[in-house]
Amino acid sequence: MAPKGRQMKTVTTILFDLDNTLIPTKHGDRKAIEKTARILTDKYCMPEEEAASVTSVFLRNFRLCPHNENEKIDEWRIFLWTNALTDQYKWAAKEIYSEWIRLRYECLAPGSGVISMLKKLRSKYSVGLITNGTSESQWEKINQLKLRTYFDCILVSGDLPWQKPDKHIFYRACELMSVNPGDCIMVGDKMETDIIGGKAAGVLATILISPNPSLSYLNYPRPDYVLESSLLLLNLLHNQPELDVMDDSNSNSSDGS
Repeated sequence: MAPKGRQMKTVTTILFDLDNTLIPTKHGDRKAIEKTARILTDKYCMPEEEAASVTSVFLRNFRLCPHNENEKIDEWRIFLWTNALTDQYKWAAKEIYSEWIRLRYECLAPGSGVISMLKKLRSKYSVGLITNGTSESQWEKINQLKLRTYFDCILVSGDLPWQKPDKHIFYRACELMSVNPGDCIMVGDKMETDIIGGKAAGVLATILISPNPSLSYLNYPRPDYVLESSLLLLNLLHNQPELDVMDDSNSNSSDGS
């Protein structure tokens, strides 16, 4: 029985972030760039030190601006490779881009455990995906990794007037799935977007995915749960199919707007 002044609520809907929550974006990009450096050395006879420097420059610039929306995404990435390469190798920028993008999606692919989890969740819950980023870059990931079939709703901020942590992107997902925010949990790896945004929207609970559960929450509202991996979500839901939440005046409550 819930303590006086509290109520038990059943989760009906799971909302996920994409990058570094369901797919290993940071780790995968590092791995892909290391493999690309080896190709630069083995195939193009680039000295190892130069290959390491070139790929490091590309990855840094790519992370700063993965897609300039004023250009087609492939042209933009080839431009980044051209800028990173020394004059001797600029001619190969397009070929090197093709090698890197192939390796990137090999390294970003979600593991079988993630796919199995999504299938199991969808048999019991509504499952949505809310991801920040440009439309072209995020839909490329979703399509290349064949993720569409695992979600009832997919929202990319580049298609909309809002991005996380704006509560309205969460409201839009709930509207499309015909659920209330108070029936949902939000699962993501970023305090400043996923957790703050979920709380602002009034979701039932927020779950932070972090390899370091002891991290500091200074200046942030504490997530309701912290998991080292999204794969642990099934265990949490199995053990707590109903979540114990405050009736009122709690950090998850909706502001009514």
